[in-house]
Amino acid sequence: MAADLSRLVPQYQTGSAEVVGVPASGVAMDFTKPVIYTVAAADRTTRKFTVTATPTLGTTMVSNPSFELFDSSGEFDQTMSHQPTGAIWEFIRGGTGGEIGIRERYFQHGSSQSRHCLFLRGTGNGVSQPIVFEEGNYVVSFDAAKRIGYEKTPAAIVVTIDGVPVSTVEIAQISEKWASYSSPEIPIKAGTHVMGIILGEGDGMDLVDNVALRFAK
Repeated sequence: MAADLSRLVPQYQTGSAEVVGVPASGVAMDFTKPVIYTVAAADRTTRKFTVTATPTLGTTMVSNPSFELFDSSGEFDQTMSHQPTGAIWEFIRGGTGGEIGIRERYFQHGSSQSRHCLFLRGTGNGVSQPIVFEEGNYVVSFDAAKRIGYEKTPAAIVVTIDGVPVSTVEIAQISEKWASYSSPEIPIKAGTHVMGIILGEGDGMDLVDNVALRFAK
């Protein structure tokens, strides 16, 4: 819904340099109404395709939700850079020390097929990224676990929108087994807002993976 339907720029491939389309790939078109594309083969035969853009209310995307894209920086296949390559996630330093990074998930197995996860230790440390929202209610969900054997207790995990806490997974809810957690419905106005996953009070190292947004209504 956040796209300007009057100037969408579709990208397509015909599979051959000799097969061309009109309008061409990468040309801005007005998709407030159906657009007809004519594709011509090398032998000059043509086919016409009618393309209709249908807006979907509440469509949002979390970039790199499973932390798969990043710069590996050492023998532990992990990063502690301020912004891993390929990710929109920004690392937030809470000023209390601790650690922030992305590393292999296999050192603490779970049911997820993703290879990497976020690790956090230290109150106020976390990650954030800007997301374009349509107005409505949203649910933020993610997988989390306390790192096995690291400390006796985990730390709370706080979801923030524009720096304001909107949901908290309390210490008592987090164990060394991976589990999925979802926020209550969060009302969000249309526009770009920054979603954060921040560590609250607690001593342990928490692991986070598979961050997702769902439009509720």
